[in-house]
Order: sequence, then structure tokens, then C-alpha cells
Amino acid sequence: MFENKKYVVWLDLIRVISIFMVIIIHSASPLYNKWKLPASVWMAGNIYNSIARVSVPLLFMVSGYLLLNRQEGVRSFYWNRVRKVVVPLLIWSIIYWVWKNYGHGSYSFFNAIQSMLTSFLMRPAYYHFWFVYALLAIYLFVPVFQVFVHAADESAIRYFALIWFLFGPLLDFVQQKVLNFNIAIDLGFFTQYIGYFYLGYVLGRIQFSRRVTSLAGLTYLLLVIYTIYATYTLSAARGRYVDFYHNYLRLNMVVMAISAFIWLKHVGNSAEARFGVRAKNILRNLSAASFGIYLVHVIILTYLSSGIFGFRLLPPLISSPFILVPTLAFFTFVISYIIIFILQRIPYLRAIVPS
Repeated sequence: MFENKKYVVWLDLIRVISIFMVIIIHSASPLYNKWKLPASVWMAGNIYNSIARVSVPLLFMVSGYLLLNRQEGVRSFYWNRVRKVVVPLLIWSIIYWVWKNYGHGSYSFFNAIQSMLTSFLMRPAYYHFWFVYALLAIYLFVPVFQVFVHAADESAIRYFALIWFLFGPLLDFVQQKVLNFNIAIDLGFFTQYIGYFYLGYVLGRIQFSRRVTSLAGLTYLLLVIYTIYATYTLSAARGRYVDFYHNYLRLNMVVMAISAFIWLKHVGNSAEARFGVRAKNILRNLSAASFGIYLVHVIILTYLSSGIFGFRLLPPLISSPFILVPTLAFFTFVISYIIIFILQRIPYLRAIVPS
């Protein structure tokens, strides 16, 4: 899923930061999902969630840049996806199914197999696997896009990105905030996450000026503040947490993701000349483990949050949610990386955590 043949610092930087931000979101979710918590506690969750929400769009964009920049046959493309995505997803789905159902009822072997298959076909085995399912749907169109982007001129390449933006996030904003009804034109799947995937290729090929990158950084910061405020006011009005502005396809989130991508690409390019061999190797190793970290981190986060054998590890030591969330995310990231680092060096097991 996250393969990277040619080493590019900015790609690895965005990927590693995005994975860490995903863990930030999941670490903060017990806070922002419970509106009745004290205001300062809920607001800590809201702030961290708003800052990190661009992580998933960025992961789609990095994957799009990597896969659309190459040309490969349909058979080769899907064989690589089966080997690097489908097989790990299947194995980790089984691991999570067993972990979730252990001690919650008795299953015969055949009943367990039937339950697993039914579960995997109807819904992801665990909540964070939705991203991989969405990516698999996008993969159905990648061979077509690969042919298109290598044959089309620049205006045609940018045309699809424009159509996605107009009939996806912009139209959604107009319908929700101006019209209060939906118009008849609906492009369905092509207004969803496939737009981020394609947008990564389009933006990744453009060399932005320092002025544009500075503006992108400022735009991201201002939209984070707006998202925090808008989410709070909307939730307060309804007396419960409302995720409207945290939706990955809302206009504010799309502009935030575009801005973060442009700014982080600039940061990566600027850092490349200053990074020594050791720093690049660390970043490369973290990036190579990113898919595995994504797959395993929820188990680690659960144990760090709720404890192992009744012993709660971090919460008793840290009272402030503003400190707890990044601390919990940091330890989850580090432990997950160590596990994946080890698994990637064990024959056969490395197949479930491909780099």
C-alpha cells in the first residue's frame, strides 16, 4: 500500500507524520466523542482531532502520487496489491477478530470461519480498517488512471481534479450551507476519496514557490482554528459532539489537506539537503513500517489506555488531557514501530507487514 521505490524525503515525511496523526486522532477520540466531559477535557480532544484530521487525506494523496507515477500492467498491478495489501488485511482482520471475540462466547472452528467471512464482507474487522477498504475500491480504477495521466496533457490531467473539487467538497458546502437541499447531479464514487488519491499525483508534480508554501502553511493554521471553533459551536448548539467539520470530505478539510500537503512537501524538500545519512535512514525505516504501524496500533493503544492485566500504564501518571493525548500517541507509535521492525525481519511474518 505504501510502497516507495525511489527514496523521496518529502513523501516519507508526510507518510510518517500522517501515521502519527492518525494515532493522535484515535488517542483523542475518547475525549471528543463524549460531550458531557468537562469542557476543558472535551476541548483538548477537539483541538487534537482538528489538528490531526488531515492525516487520512494525506495518506490517500501519498498513495496516489506513488501509484500514478508509474506504469505497470494490470496483472502486475493487482498481483502487487494482493501481496502487499489484501493478504496483510486478511491476516490482520483475523487477528483483530480473534482479539475482539476472545472470551466473548464459544465458537466451533467452522462457525468461527463463517463468522469471520461474514464479518469481513459486511464491514471491516476493526474500525481503522475502513481506510484499507476504501483504498481497495480506488485500486479498481488505478490501471485506467495510470494510462490516462501518462497520455493526457496537463490541462486534461488537472480537469479531473477540478471536477472532483467542484462536484465533491464545493457542491457539498453549497448544498449544506446555502441551498439546504441536494441537487440532482450526483457523481457518486468519483466525489469521494478517489479525489484525494488523484490530487496527490497532481500536487506532487508541481513545484510551488516559497510564497505559495508559506500561504499554504498559514491557510492550514487558520482552518484548524476555524474547525476547532465551528465544531465547538455546532456541538454546543446540539448538546452532543457533531463531526460535521471533521468529515474528511468537507470543504474545510479538503482545503486543509491541500495546504498541509503543499507545506509538508516544502518542508521535506528543504530538510533533504540538511538531513544526514542517519536521519534519512531513520525516516526511511519509519516510513517502511508505516502500513504495519497503521494495522497494529489500535491494539497497542487499547492496552496503553485501559491497561494490561488490570494495570493502567499512562492515565494515572498524567492528569492533563493536553499532555496525555500526545504522550499516549507517542508511546503507541514507538511500541508499534518496534513490533513492526521485528516482524519485518522474520521470514514469512514479514509478509503481513510489507514495507
